[in-house]
Amino acid sequence: MLRAAWDIIASTHTPTNPSQLGLGERLPQRVSIRPLEQWLSLDTRRRERAYQVVFGLTMSKICPPYETEYCEWKDPTHRAQRLADVSGFYCAFGLEPSRRVPERADNIALEIEFIAFLLEKLVSLRRTAELGSAELGSAEHEAVCRDALSAFVADHVVWWMPTFGRCLERRVDQSRTEESCGRLQHDIDLLPGVGRWLCGWVAAERVATGVEPYRRIVGPQVAAQERSGQSCATCAACGDLDFGAVSL
Repeated sequence: MLRAAWDIIASTHTPTNPSQLGLGERLPQRVSIRPLEQWLSLDTRRRERAYQVVFGLTMSKICPPYETEYCEWKDPTHRAQRLADVSGFYCAFGLEPSRRVPERADNIALEIEFIAFLLEKLVSLRRTAELGSAELGSAEHEAVCRDALSAFVADHVVWWMPTFGRCLERRVDQSRTEESCGRLQHDIDLLPGVGRWLCGWVAAERVATGVEPYRRIVGPQVAAQERSGQSCATCAACGDLDFGAVSL
């Protein structure tokens, strides 16, 4: 089912040639979703162990999964403003990160989950309209969701997620030289494919939302190890994620 959905997306929303790609993006029709399927099929404990090897227990300097760690400016005020903007998008739709699994609002898992929420909302509104049972104001609600999706992809996705995907590939290459990986290497080796798929998905979502490609070079700008002592069990990439949603 996941693969069939991706085939439709990749064939429908894709740049026509590599020259139309943004920084770090890949052509959607040339990346496979199979590594993501295999990664999601692993039990939680295996994913947690693989996550620990790749990202560590503190902030990864090679591939931090947080948007603001890729900001060119290290000024705390600038980063705080960007983080507040991400939170503002969530709050505008009555959402907030789960308190059961505390995580920063700019974590890649939360940002992708917010996009999924908006897409599900759009599908629901359009389906209701097609059935002729749309309530007063539904067209306005759809326009709000559509505009929010486009703005969020432009401001909080295209400029850094492809770079994260590329950095993830590099980090896994580095992990292959670490003896501690052992039997975990099979699970870890799925992550470069997940990173490549992410770079293709960003390109497809960007085209679908009409966002221009981003071509400025960015990279991780981690200034300090901020998350010392945090176990993988409390990170958004492995734990349960849920938003407390309030319908529009």
